[in-house]
Amino acid sequence: MKRKNFIYLILFLFFLVGCNDETSEEITFNEEGSAGTTSWAFKFVKYNDISYELTGVEVNESNVGEKIGEVKRDLTDLETSGKLNEVDFDAAGLPKGTPLYKSKWNKDVIIYKENNTYFIAKKQS
Repeated sequence: MKRKNFIYLILFLFFLVGCNDETSEEITFNEEGSAGTTSWAFKFVKYNDISYELTGVEVNESNVGEKIGEVKRDLTDLETSGKLNEVDFDAAGLPKGTPLYKSKWNKDVIIYKENNTYFIAKKQS
């Protein structure tokens, strides 16, 4: 009976580990063992120590508030040799220089502009 309970416990623990919902960075290594490109679970931009997921959802220009800055680093272009510290105005998926704006209608989103079109980036919790 104890052996059966132990097996159920192990299976339950595997289930819990498989349900982990954390987003994380992944460092890939080439054949020589040096670090390659870092990848993320979703495309994002960081502002005020908060990651905002790029949605690709267009927004009307009338919803665009004041400019808050622009992307300073596209992290997908960097090679890393360890954990990369993300700072404000870093992005994964937006080129350097992409303008960022406040939203007039929702404090949980910011707006980014690509190819003369405005898009929503939503706050990640």
